[in-house]
Amino acid sequence: MTPRFFVAPELLLAPRVTFFGKEAHHIARVLRLGPGDRVALFDGVGVEADAVIVAVKSGRVVLDVVARRAVRDENPLELTIVQAALVGEKASWLVEKLVEIGVARVVFFPGERSVRSRVVVPRLVRIAQAAAEQCGRSVVPPIAEAGDLRAAIESADTELASGLRFFGEPSRPRDARTLGEVVKRVADSPRARAIVAIGPESGFSGAEKELLRAHKFEAVSLGPRTFRAESAGIVFASILMHLLGDLR
Repeated sequence: MTPRFFVAPELLLAPRVTFFGKEAHHIARVLRLGPGDRVALFDGVGVEADAVIVAVKSGRVVLDVVARRAVRDENPLELTIVQAALVGEKASWLVEKLVEIGVARVVFFPGERSVRSRVVVPRLVRIAQAAAEQCGRSVVPPIAEAGDLRAAIESADTELASGLRFFGEPSRPRDARTLGEVVKRVADSPRARAIVAIGPESGFSGAEKELLRAHKFEAVSLGPRTFRAESAGIVFASILMHLLGDLR
């Protein structure tokens, strides 16, 4: 498999690309690539390029771009995960796995019952880039942070006004469908957009549930077991991608 590396869009426009620091060390010392070796580059917004290493110098690797192409291989399901802020490495792990599954964007927010109120977005963006590099995606999904749940779902609603909307419930309240019921209902849905909102492990507050319902989100139970907050989004994403996306 040809090694792939992320390059910022403005840099990939140039005929020559240079890697410095950690990236150069990884190419030259870890992968042991040198002059004449070919690699693949991608800019995270749908452009890929073939490149050839022309020089390996102290602390840098120089490549010539030999071909560029637009790639349209994103998942047919445009899925947004709206996720309550997570503690420690949980946010990093979640972003990595959601990128691999094919999610279109991830928006974090401080939930009323969240243990943590903020995430480090620049770090999560780098993790998303690395995950796309590893799994072969040409597009790096945006990773964002909203000031609260309302801001998170309203920004998603702007793009997904006609899509499916669900929010996860750790228990099964009277008005919540089971995951099995949802699976049967959406299996033949022609809609290619969806938003899933996931709260903290203690669940959404009453006010947050009212807000979600006002924005036409449907409560869904994940069954008799209570998932960790970082696991629930993975379960939702995997099943929806199987039914409506390209995980088939």
